[in-house]
Amino acid sequence: MKLSTQLASLFFLLLTSGPMPTAATKTKIINMCHFPIYAKTTMGGGYDSGDKKKIDSNGGTYEAPISPRKNSADGGLCVKLQHDEEGSFDGEIYQIEVSETDGPMGMSSGTGDDKDKGGHIWYDMSTVNGKPWRERWRRLELEGPRGCPVLECSPGSDDCEWPTPSSTGKMGDCKGGEEVTVLFTLCRGNGLIGINR
Repeated sequence: MKLSTQLASLFFLLLTSGPMPTAATKTKIINMCHFPIYAKTTMGGGYDSGDKKKIDSNGGTYEAPISPRKNSADGGLCVKLQHDEEGSFDGEIYQIEVSETDGPMGMSSGTGDDKDKGGHIWYDMSTVNGKPWRERWRRLELEGPRGCPVLECSPGSDDCEWPTPSSTGKMGDCKGGEEVTVLFTLCRGNGLIGINR
């Protein structure tokens, strides 16, 4: 009986002595186009998910296998997307970029004010490596009714993407919470055109 009491006390001490784990930011891709696309995930610091994954047409999904590392200079993740199964994501690719920090606009608030700590997400649709889907509908948002910016481009438009114009561009920046899914949908289809409608 004494041993079980000691173990319970040790467990409680371990539980309360360090930071509690939090749910991670997820990044999900939905392909509503009538053709498949291909994805992989990378992160600063050298992470690469490796093999490209096929995202089936008409509702196929892909979820990034990792989450961004909060407040890390190389902790933003990038989901790279391309048309073709061939190739190594070094040509005409589209990118969804996501970072998580303590403060707005991708920066730690640095104020020591705990009420503003945690859960700031910034996200963008990057055209740095090309615009393979400029003629397709694209939407990037935080899943659920959080009041966060929705980035949406109709076919032929690129005003929702980064960096457009090249000096500024658009990105979402929101205190969305520490348990959130950043959702990118390519093409409209079957009435599924995003979450926050």
